[in-house]
Amino acid sequence: MKRTILVMALLLGGAAGAQADVDVWSSLARHNDLNAATDTCDQQVGQNHNGVPTSAQYKRCMLKQGWRYVRTKRIPTWRDPDTGDICHNTGGATICCWPCRDGG
Repeated sequence: MKRTILVMALLLGGAAGAQADVDVWSSLARHNDLNAATDTCDQQVGQNHNGVPTSAQYKRCMLKQGWRYVRTKRIPTWRDPDTGDICHNTGGATICCWPCRDGG
């Protein structure tokens, strides 16, 4: 079975030059809903905050939801001086949002 790797970006603030955590999860089933899994784990063990390592408790909760933790990447972000939005590049576009959840 081909595994789908999804990236969940939580861009929850920061100043110019800040870094955002991006957790990479691998689905253990074909039709898992990543947003539903993170919502469930947020309620059960607390939110997975930006800048703090993903806890073993959160990883175990996600595993019960059908998602295996792969790694955490760091993405450079900046605050737009005109709007105050948090922005990051995706390679072909700049994404800005406030507040940011699930990659904008």
